Amino acid sequence: MQNLDIEELSSMLTAQQVAAILNFNVKTVYGLAKEGALTGYWLVGAWRFKRQDVKDFIESGKQSNSSDDDLLTIAQICKRLHIGRTKLYAMIKIIPLEPTLENPKRYSPHDLTVWVQKWNEHNKPEP
Repeated sequence: MQNLDIEELSSMLTAQQVAAILNFNVKTVYGLAKEGALTGYWLVGAWRFKRQDVKDFIESGKQSNSSDDDLLTIAQICKRLHIGRTKLYAMIKIIPLEPTLENPKRYSPHDLTVWVQKWNEHNKPEP
């Protein structure tokens, strides 16, 4: 494990802060950290994230040329978002999520990130 200095520790983000930045549910952030898709550190019973690692995660999602191994199935999306297939399909009817052209049964992680942001905006309570 990489050594972290006191200055780094004090500037690290919580899972809630990362969720707000990415416009994700905090459970999604936990899942990404557990999967290793988002670099995080389990410290004293809580996830912590370096700002640069969050920036790197955002940038990696912007890369459009994903290999087939990087693409997600419906089952993987459900697991990542902590929802069932029925709910996901109902959500996709409201805000479409298009599969990749190369593989019509797979979805790009970046497209999923954008779709989740659109979904959250769609469901944001009015002031």
